[in-house]
Amino acid sequence: MRWSLLLLGLFAAAAAGCGSGPRPVPMRGEVTFDGAPVGEGTITLSPAPGHTGAGTGGTIVDGRFEIPGDVGPVTGTAYRVEIHGYAKLGKMVPDPFNPSGPKLPYKEDYIPARYGMKSTLVVEVPAGARDFTHDFRLEKGEK
Repeated sequence: MRWSLLLLGLFAAAAAGCGSGPRPVPMRGEVTFDGAPVGEGTITLSPAPGHTGAGTGGTIVDGRFEIPGDVGPVTGTAYRVEIHGYAKLGKMVPDPFNPSGPKLPYKEDYIPARYGMKSTLVVEVPAGARDFTHDFRLEKGEK
């Protein structure tokens, strides 16, 4: 009798800890453009057609990004990915939120639109994943 209760308790604990449903997970990876790390940029994930839920994203610094698990992509979901990389062009412009304040460096998005506003990049976070790593190797081409 004791063994059956012990086994029942272990089975119940294991079943409760499975966490088989969709849940957000941390995501990390590297982003390169023509073989060089994207120094500064953003990555945005929006649910792909046929999928629902909230989007997420983060910043790219020195070719790397990390999205924390509490706001990460959800397991079992496909996402459309939009990537932007910014280059400082050496000129200064007024801060749009504080025009009388100090000027800011002007930055231009140098990543082709096919990875940005017109992106067709899609990633799917596997069901049951505990975290998700995906690298993006972007290549130059027409903008």
